[in-house]
Amino acid sequence: MLATGKFIAAKMCKVLVKEDLGGVTYSVQYTVENLETLKKYNQTDAILLKNKANAKFAGKFVYFETEMQL
Repeated sequence: MLATGKFIAAKMCKVLVKEDLGGVTYSVQYTVENLETLKKYNQTDAILLKNKANAKFAGKFVYFETEMQL
């Protein structure tokens, strides 16, 4: 995602809530300069990166998006 040049920072955090199925869960947060850049990412890069991740890690991760304001 950072290689797209559209994000200015990334943060990976371990989720402390215990999951019923066990295992370790992580959250990755990306920071973008403005909403216009985020829209460009969604239009040009998002589906390609999602497909690439799914091809490599199918069934091993959950992907969802949440937009937040700092």
